[in-house]
Amino acid sequence: MVTVHGRPLFIKSEKARGYESDFLAQARPLADGPIEGKLAFTGHFFYRTERPDLDASLVFDCLQKAGVIRNDRQIRAQHIYHGIDKDNPRAEIRLESLE
Repeated sequence: MVTVHGRPLFIKSEKARGYESDFLAQARPLADGPIEGKLAFTGHFFYRTERPDLDASLVFDCLQKAGVIRNDRQIRAQHIYHGIDKDNPRAEIRLESLE
């Protein structure tokens, strides 16, 4: 968190900005437009080591920026799993309608 013009702001770290850039380079908007409605998010995050700590809210922001979902506030349930795969770090994401 930083203060700009007397207002507190949260800024992304360089690592988070890199993740966002990589995510947006791979994700594509859906042909029918962004998913609407309340959603459940399941994320399986596989890291090279135990050390990294990816915040799921960054992934929610990326899904919105990529045009996959209309707004990250649609995500009403979260199921997040952590794994290690030093040869193939990745995020496996599933969205399901709650309606």
